[in-house]
Amino acid sequence: MSWCATYGCWLWANRASEIKDRVYGYQYGACLLAEFNCAFQGYDLAVSIVVKTLRKADRLAHHTITTILAFWCYHYHLLLYYGIFFFGVSEVSSMFLAFVEFFKEFPKLRDLSLNPCLHQFNELTRMIFAGLFLSFRVVYWPYVSMQFWADSIDTLGGENPALIVELIFTLMANIGLTLLQFFWGTLILKQIHKKLFSQRKFVRATDAPGNDCEYGAISNGDEMSATKLSFTEKKGNLNG
Repeated sequence: MSWCATYGCWLWANRASEIKDRVYGYQYGACLLAEFNCAFQGYDLAVSIVVKTLRKADRLAHHTITTILAFWCYHYHLLLYYGIFFFGVSEVSSMFLAFVEFFKEFPKLRDLSLNPCLHQFNELTRMIFAGLFLSFRVVYWPYVSMQFWADSIDTLGGENPALIVELIFTLMANIGLTLLQFFWGTLILKQIHKKLFSQRKFVRATDAPGNDCEYGAISNGDEMSATKLSFTEKKGNLNG
């Protein structure tokens, strides 16, 4: 997907002079992006069906709909202008998602005690992925979608629009895919919040020498429980 992101960004930067009709206009580079995505999403759909850990409703829905849209895009030359963004530019974050998924499958490689350099690299790629995903898929995606809706509705309201069924389905699919980006965005924001505010460590020292210990990563919600546990242990030591 790195090629799609890089090539898509280049096409998007030069899109105004390439495609005059944003609904039915043809552009060779955009057609390549759509064709590649059709093959890739179809492959990803097959893998998600076969591999049990990847067999999730949001993944299956995303890959199925995207495969259909990519096929219509390159086969009918439908909405190639917007295909540059949705099949190219939006994949910028996927370049770093590949590293995130890789370290997720091989957790020992990102273990701080075993591989401190890879641990830092994993943390860096996760931060970059989160920033790019939120920027391109949560903030910029709806802006492009609004322009896409305006152009599509104008086309449907014009004289003798072509591919009406496909165009209406694409509009409905855009709603679902946009909501899916928001859903994934909320998951990322929750992880960021957890990283910043929940992974706190609380240190306690007992009266006995040499028994200093540290609680693990205790969330804010567990702070009261940790305090009660410490109080109970100290009370037991006094009674003993």
